[in-house]
Amino acid sequence: MFTAPTVNRWNRLDLSAGGLVLCFVLGVAGMVLAAFHIRDPFTFVVLWTVQHWMVAVGLATLVAKG
Repeated sequence: MFTAPTVNRWNRLDLSAGGLVLCFVLGVAGMVLAAFHIRDPFTFVVLWTVQHWMVAVGLATLVAKG
């Protein structure tokens, strides 16, 4: 089941959703590597946009489920 990371009273992020954090870090790392290896800026912008749309759809689905 999905458990969202929460902020404790010391304003530190509780990373109890380890798999989600890992996926996020790997996604950002992949985009950084793609930025260094892709020579065509248009291709990078398309990949970046697709990644953001996928995350937005996933979050909207989780919010809709409650």
